[in-house]
Amino acid sequence: MKIIDTLNTFTMTYLDPVGIWISLLLAIPVIWTWIILLGEKRQKKKIWKEARKTTGNLPAVLIIDMLPDKDISSNIRQYLNTEKSFKKLPEERIISLCWDKSLVPEDMPEFATKLRKKIGEIYQTGADRIHLFFAGPAVAATVIGSELSNNIPTTLYQFDVTKGSYINFGPLKLVI
Repeated sequence: MKIIDTLNTFTMTYLDPVGIWISLLLAIPVIWTWIILLGEKRQKKKIWKEARKTTGNLPAVLIIDMLPDKDISSNIRQYLNTEKSFKKLPEERIISLCWDKSLVPEDMPEFATKLRKKIGEIYQTGADRIHLFFAGPAVAATVIGSELSNNIPTTLYQFDVTKGSYINFGPLKLVI
């Protein structure tokens, strides 16, 4: 019994406080990492909000309409006229690509060529930011994103049916 009492005394007197201190010391890096991650998350949100507000000094609008039975350009032009940052946008910096038939795999080379030509037209205007309005299939959106991801900054817009207007979804690629 004396050995058990000695071990119990040793555990309560020495090991218990040592264990508490080791636990506290090990918790410091965890807490520090948590604080850093929260700060980074806040900073990224702030940068994202700023990026959404940026229209650019020489903005250009790229309208890609791939819905065969719809014309989205009139809705987009109406939206552009309501936004003060786009009211003075010259007509030569509003570029449209209309695809009036259903997209099939055999059309992809032609679509990619037309898309690159329209992006080239935007470059010729000296634009420093593209505002992309797109309506069409996901595969085309993937190709568009691929073509624009390494170019000048691009801001994405999506039509909100409940509001009947377009919403700025922020940049295609945010460099932080």
